[in-house]
Amino acid sequence: MTLTEETEHMRTRVARWGHSLAVRLPRNIAVAAGLAEEIPVDITVEGNMVQIARAQPSYSLAELLAAVTPENLPDISDDMPRGQEFL
Repeated sequence: MTLTEETEHMRTRVARWGHSLAVRLPRNIAVAAGLAEEIPVDITVEGNMVQIARAQPSYSLAELLAAVTPENLPDISDDMPRGQEFL
């Protein structure tokens, strides 16, 4: 879904949520931004603008290595020099 001129701008109010403040995102804007419940986001402030973006996933080395299987290893049977390698 892409944002249309109708959904690019919307005025809403800041509400209290416990000891914090909250802004409700309309469904069409959340869907267009790829946001859903429980998705991690990064919040930044520049001047008087608050920006919310999906957080990029981060993986530990252990998590990356745990995902390596014999099926997803590259084929290195033909590992001949291809360029200006220094041997």
